[in-house]
Amino acid sequence: MKTIEISNAAYNRILSQRRGNESLSTVILREIKKGKKQMSLRDELDMIKKEGTYYPIDEVYNRLCVKK
Repeated sequence: MKTIEISNAAYNRILSQRRGNESLSTVILREIKKGKKQMSLRDELDMIKKEGTYYPIDEVYNRLCVKK
């Protein structure tokens, strides 16, 4: 099982950016590709390190009601 570290704020932002039945990885990649308009990747990683919460990938799928 894969585990990722993500802040609650980042998790909620990812959920709010989903389009339909889109996967989390697609949302994350799209957000990264947007460029420097928002928080820089370095700042985002620093925020995750400070405020991070661990979510097992299975729990993420269950919260999103997405089947593997």
